[in-house]
Amino acid sequence: QDDDPYTATCKDGCRVNVTIEGRTASGEVFLPNTTFTDMSVGSRQLPQAVEDGFELVRRGQEVRILVQASRTAEDAASDRFAYKKSLLQDTEWRIVADGVRR
Repeated sequence: QDDDPYTATCKDGCRVNVTIEGRTASGEVFLPNTTFTDMSVGSRQLPQAVEDGFELVRRGQEVRILVQASRTAEDAASDRFAYKKSLLQDTEWRIVADGVRR
């Protein structure tokens, strides 16, 4: 992994090991700490807006991604996610990146 902190580290096809928690703006946890091992970014295991946020996540970082409901409206209308009703609200995603491979 490149040491330049301004280099995009993760694009579609990048593989990550992450632990993620999703909360609504009101604080309701809809995705409790869940570990994704060897997840391919772009595979849509998470809403697109969240996967877009992986672009600058680096190994060992803990980040919070705030997503407006307008960015997850399409995902909220599909059956892809069990927590789709929570995506009708603004959400906060806490992500701990245990590993990032290009």
